[in-house]
Amino acid sequence: MATPYYPALQCARDIGQACPRNEVQESYSSSVHSHVIQTLPVPFGVLDIHFSPTRPCVLAATTSTGSIATYVLSPASATSTATSNTTPSTFPSPSHLELTPIATLQAFDPTTIVTSLCWFPSPTPTATDSASLAVTLTTGEVGILTLPSALLTLTAHPEPITVDDVEFEILYTHSLEAWVTTVLPPEWPHSGILSGGDDAVLAYAPLPPSAASIGTPPADSPPIDADSSTSHPSHASQPPLPAWSNKRIHGAGVTAILPISIPHPRVNNSSFAAATRFYLTGSYDDTLRILSVPDGTMVRQPRVLHEMGLGGGVWRIKVLRNSTIRTVDTWGFSATLLVSCMYAGAKVVEIKGVAGKGDEGLERGVLEWTSREVGRMEEHESMCYACDAQAPGDDSGDRNGDRMVVSCSFYDKRLCLWKWPSVGT
Repeated sequence: MATPYYPALQCARDIGQACPRNEVQESYSSSVHSHVIQTLPVPFGVLDIHFSPTRPCVLAATTSTGSIATYVLSPASATSTATSNTTPSTFPSPSHLELTPIATLQAFDPTTIVTSLCWFPSPTPTATDSASLAVTLTTGEVGILTLPSALLTLTAHPEPITVDDVEFEILYTHSLEAWVTTVLPPEWPHSGILSGGDDAVLAYAPLPPSAASIGTPPADSPPIDADSSTSHPSHASQPPLPAWSNKRIHGAGVTAILPISIPHPRVNNSSFAAATRFYLTGSYDDTLRILSVPDGTMVRQPRVLHEMGLGGGVWRIKVLRNSTIRTVDTWGFSATLLVSCMYAGAKVVEIKGVAGKGDEGLERGVLEWTSREVGRMEEHESMCYACDAQAPGDDSGDRNGDRMVVSCSFYDKRLCLWKWPSVGT
């Protein structure tokens, strides 16, 4: 089946062809380079990939044919049926690894592209549990999809899995293609979903009551901020709408969202709430942004704290490592990010936020942000749309702290497994 044509994706591809890679590389001087271990051809374009938070050797991928595919990262000596001694809760050693297909769920019409996914947390995961994903579609829909347990085992299913009734609950719809969604961390005061679309809209909605059955408590809709770019009162006769949406921040389609929490050394002071939660966003406008979470809740809309141009559309953002900064007279946060920049490849970026000295910085938690690029990977012949790194832990890298990373592309239809050298923060 031919890949459906989507103007927004083609526009980004044309921009990449008009901006040769050697021009993008001019500002890059680091000697850090990746080592590609495996390239795996797949029968579809892939726009998003994520390792399971509870089964960290299982990888889920969205496809251009309306399906969700799963893979296992296992020792290369494993058989072609993807069965091995590796358990779903343990990552194998970083040496001699390979990706092996598990199964594909034909969840939607084959002409629909599944553009993003985000795993929901599971309170008591087992090898045979089903799992739920927040997903977005090129039809603009944002919703919750339930995966059957067959996609999570380590036994391969060569033929696509079909089910009579796919469990997909639509939360709301963007006016154009929905490109990304993320589930807010469970420690945040409001549970819910953020999403972005080709309409340049950043939107938020609380989870429905049904979300309680997948390990995340439901939340009442927060009151709408009077300063919201768009407010959406609820009416039974209308299609589902987000609690709020914002079209002012991004100069093009919203393609990446990553919530982050910062442990503050003075957690008993409620005034620190706004400083301890923020989220990163990416867009077709080639810009990585750090956005505030006013009052530490999702009641009010965000504002821009920092921006960084990356020379390519910022399609996805993942954290490789992060740490808090604490000294006698200040505090802050630093993180090393894995950023998928489409026609500019995958990049490693460091961000740092440090509270200003004096009462203003320390008591109000006002952070001054800086950022810099420290590395990149350009194995894909077309565009790099998403990357994910294996979960950190005792088996997450070698003695040098190297990380195993999987990246995907849409037009050259392959997954790449590569090792990223440890870089200082």
